[in-house]
Amino acid sequence: MAKVVKNTDSGNGGVEVKPKAVELLESLNVVNMKEIRPAQSGAAILIYGASGIGKTHLFRTLPERVSKVVINNDIGGEAPLEGANIPIIPLKIEQDGLGMGRFKALLNLMSSQGKLGSLDFQTIRIVGFDHLTEFERFLQLALMRMRKKKFVELREYGDSAQKVREYIRDLRDLRVYGKIVICLAHEQTMDFQGSNGVTVTKWVPAIGKTYVNEIMGLFDIVARMDWNDDLTERRFQILPTFDVAAKCRWREIYDDYPEFMPADLSVLLKAIYDARKSRDSGSKPTKQGDGDANGN
Repeated sequence: MAKVVKNTDSGNGGVEVKPKAVELLESLNVVNMKEIRPAQSGAAILIYGASGIGKTHLFRTLPERVSKVVINNDIGGEAPLEGANIPIIPLKIEQDGLGMGRFKALLNLMSSQGKLGSLDFQTIRIVGFDHLTEFERFLQLALMRMRKKKFVELREYGDSAQKVREYIRDLRDLRVYGKIVICLAHEQTMDFQGSNGVTVTKWVPAIGKTYVNEIMGLFDIVARMDWNDDLTERRFQILPTFDVAAKCRWREIYDDYPEFMPADLSVLLKAIYDARKSRDSGSKPTKQGDGDANGN
């Protein structure tokens, strides 16, 4: 914990720090980011694209030797992973109305590095979530059944939107424990008002339009998945353009992939590792990639 030293110079126009404030301040930790090693760091990745383009199949491109698990709340959406050596935890809307509570308990278990059957979250490196677009509907139905209602009403719509924010932030925060969190979503178009008053239509993840920007801001990488021009290969776009929302917090990645990169999670994770290794060694990035997912 940090030790608070009060400035006793009464001539500097400062404000007296009260004892209670000192106690609260001393409970804070000061972290030297140079001491954070790449091997200790996780990452949060959001990949979105058209339905049927193969987003769920991406989990098959993860390194076989890396321990992983996929949380699935897309009924029937696990079919692309049939036969793969990937454990799946299905989220279901149970009649008992406890679906939301089970998911929260699962988040707490992962954060505490506990075990679920044969799954040991202390050793699991990659946590997949398939997918965000269905998640809000999952929460709406869970709230409806928990409250013993027959229909989703205005209260459930509002509460589910808040729960999405809360739970996705908790899921993202698993990176603190060295996890790679990979979330999938469908895509939608959304209008943005530019500084010049011109309306621009962009592709964004298919999440609630009132908070999609907030959700994108939680992730280290937001990538849109689509096809190349001749429809022979799928690709990731990690740089925002006038019509695509995307972002990447590792500017070093743009050296090797200035426009698109292969739609392969092994390639993406290797690029993140190399970028962190380069940054850790003190080398200077040569490309600019800061800003939000809309290029601001």
